[in-house]
Amino acid sequence: MNNTRQETTVSLGVQLGIALVVSLLLALGSFFVIQSVGDSMIAHVLEDPDAVDSQTQYLVSQFQDYISDQELATSDTQQLDDWVKRKQRYVSMVIYVDGVPVYDSDYPDLAQEFGETAIAENTAAYSWQPLYTVEFADASAQISLNSYYDYFYYSLLNYLALALSFFIFLMVFLTFVRKKTSYINRLAKEIQILESGELEYPITIRGRDELTELGRGIDAMRLSVIERLQSEEAAHRANSELITSMSHDLRTPLTALMGYLEIIEQHKYQTPEQLFEYIHKSRQKAYQLKGLSDRLFEYFLVYGREQDAVPLERYPGNELLAQLIGDSVFDLQDQRFTVNTNPIEAPFTIATNVEYLRRVFNNLFSNLLKYAERTQPVEILYTPGEREITITFSNTVRQDGEPVESTGLGLKTCERILKQLDGSFSSGSENGKFTASLTLPVKWEEPR
Repeated sequence: MNNTRQETTVSLGVQLGIALVVSLLLALGSFFVIQSVGDSMIAHVLEDPDAVDSQTQYLVSQFQDYISDQELATSDTQQLDDWVKRKQRYVSMVIYVDGVPVYDSDYPDLAQEFGETAIAENTAAYSWQPLYTVEFADASAQISLNSYYDYFYYSLLNYLALALSFFIFLMVFLTFVRKKTSYINRLAKEIQILESGELEYPITIRGRDELTELGRGIDAMRLSVIERLQSEEAAHRANSELITSMSHDLRTPLTALMGYLEIIEQHKYQTPEQLFEYIHKSRQKAYQLKGLSDRLFEYFLVYGREQDAVPLERYPGNELLAQLIGDSVFDLQDQRFTVNTNPIEAPFTIATNVEYLRRVFNNLFSNLLKYAERTQPVEILYTPGEREITITFSNTVRQDGEPVESTGLGLKTCERILKQLDGSFSSGSENGKFTASLTLPVKWEEPR
């Protein structure tokens, strides 16, 4: 899932901060919602008289069981304190015997210090509460119970709300962290896949942060490695084809040259005219070998400088092309070729390397001399574009006469040179017509 479109990058630290704030807000919101709902439920239960009475009856029953098990008397205040403060921490209780208060759980030492009258005065405000009868070991008594279990429920609700809120905070925040760590783990696994040689496996691009840029960089590196390997393979294949082609093309004239020289050395000719003919043919084959070796040298010269930037200079385009093409056109005409052309009148400048461009035209005109049919015209047409100019060479391929050995190096060299000059080159044959087009970037002096 490769994304070539550039997106606005959001810092991982910023995302982490946003995730932290969102998690806190959700946790706080959850806390208030849970607390509000819980408060409503607790209030609804505690305001129910039946529920309150049921709770009180249960406490009275528990207290009576405690008295019976311990065989307590109304004077056993320590055991009474133990039940109220340890077993029932959310209860206060007043005990009456014959209508006289003898024990108050909120003030257990009040009777000893100030007498039972003080207890009576302190508990008079609760005289309106219902009384429940319990049996002590020494007397029958009435008790007044106040339950404060609402504090317990509200405290429990607060703890529960805090726990759930903290859980929600952790879940939301860890979800974000887990998403990022899972992407890191995925990148690590995909890098291992690449290390195993599976370069076609795409790197996952996800998100808009530094990890995304890391993934995009790894994927770009993967594509770069693939491109380099493909280039190396193409170069290796081209060199293999070149060696195969050159071995054939060099062997043919070399074999003929060796044959002619053997005839001359062993005096197998009959007349001086035959000797002159064999010397002439040997000379032709020697020049043919020289031409092939020159092409081979030029090929390696151009391809060997692939990584070097070709120095470009700006020239008047009309004058430069007239100079580079004009002399070669004259040579064609001198060899009885008819050349049709339409030179460009509009002035323009061109940024190029003259030596490299001269090689291109030399190759093209050399091909015309070797392969073009002299009885058919050679077309050299200029086609102006908005920011470029295209020069098209077309000719009829010669069908008769002695075949000329070719490696195709000239056209390959032209294509490579035009690429280094920020231009393009194409060629092809169809129905006995050969066409070669080269495009060069130019700057027109007048608006077109």
